[in-house]
Amino acid sequence: MRAICATVAAAALAALSGPAFGFESVCPYSGQNRAGIAAAMRVDRAAVDGLVAHYCANIGKRAYNRYGPQPNRTVELGPIEGVAWIEAGEYVSTPGWQGFVAPNPGFLYVIGPGGIANFHFLRWSGEIEGR
Repeated sequence: MRAICATVAAAALAALSGPAFGFESVCPYSGQNRAGIAAAMRVDRAAVDGLVAHYCANIGKRAYNRYGPQPNRTVELGPIEGVAWIEAGEYVSTPGWQGFVAPNPGFLYVIGPGGIANFHFLRWSGEIEGR
């Protein structure tokens, strides 16, 4: 099951949703799917609350690469518009991009247009720093 933040623009939902995707809100977080996320990530439910609060706090900030050479970390990727939860084994794709099967469960940021691209795309939350 995947979840996308309620603040994702309608265009992002239209671009990301399709017959193979189901969406439910992660932000604002009220404990939905807490047990499922905790089991998938092998953490307790309190840790899930902390992780989600951390990721949701980055909505509205600008996304930058967390790792890599310094020049790559200064390039603005775009605004963080949402937070998605994905299960291991789920297929992830956005229009125009080659998809992949998630090797592990985790959170993805929905990054909007206005940085390096004029469209919405997904990046693993651990790869992104919100500023």
